[in-house]
Amino acid sequence: MQQIRSCWHFLLAEPFRLIFSYLFQPTAFKSKFETDLIHRLLLILRICLPVFLCMYPIVLLVRLILPPLFPGLYVYTLANSGIRRFLFDTAWATALGTTGGILGAVTISTSLGITLCISVSLLSGITVDT
Repeated sequence: MQQIRSCWHFLLAEPFRLIFSYLFQPTAFKSKFETDLIHRLLLILRICLPVFLCMYPIVLLVRLILPPLFPGLYVYTLANSGIRRFLFDTAWATALGTTGGILGAVTISTSLGITLCISVSLLSGITVDT
């Protein structure tokens, strides 16, 4: 039970606290986490899963709303491909955006990198159609 709790804390609880700190205490976050490249890489990788978990429902909602308004926008919509293909396509596009955001975030500062990771994940999830 202790291993599950420590895994939960390491993978989800602490990264969500870091995102909260980034959003609501940016000065303290910047002074605490703007360090060398290795530390920044580890921080961004820990934030990867929470960013995906936060962006996926938003992207899913947008991808449900846009096809009736713009019929030719997506190849795989819920109406013509089924729920499994639609969910997979949305998850794949969001994961692709999260990965792209992480690659960009590693090269820039931590605070700007997290913003880049969130925005690229959201935009890629909405626009990429596989």
